[in-house]
Amino acid sequence: MSDAHDALSQLQHRGLAKFDSMIAPERIAEAHALVRDLAAEHGVFVGGSWASSEDSFSVPKPFRKALNRLSRSVEFPHLLDEHVQAVIKDLLGEPVEPLPPGQQMLFTLPGQSNWAVPHGVWHLDMPRLGNPTSPGLQAFALLQDIE
Repeated sequence: MSDAHDALSQLQHRGLAKFDSMIAPERIAEAHALVRDLAAEHGVFVGGSWASSEDSFSVPKPFRKALNRLSRSVEFPHLLDEHVQAVIKDLLGEPVEPLPPGQQMLFTLPGQSNWAVPHGVWHLDMPRLGNPTSPGLQAFALLQDIE
């Protein structure tokens, strides 16, 4: 994205904006290594490859619980750092406050079949507000390239 004006226009017209390389590569590498190591402990990353799941949302429950603990631990790098918060402030014109519990991990294993947009599982991961104002932003950081 070339500047905050272009990003704001994308948000207003499409509901999303993409930023490349906003988070320091070393933080992404650190987070990816922690996830990969945890996945290896749980048999989800074996021999340099990710296990595939039978459907789009199958991740073994013990691994999912371990991921949640990891993403909230002090060991896991904070990805919404001061730089990212400053970009969001420039974009929106005001600072934002992350909602508790803070960063969460969304993890999907490669599927055994072609993926299609599911129709029955979409939802918003934010609280309902008592007024019609904007509920805020959701920021996603990819730890690995996806196809």
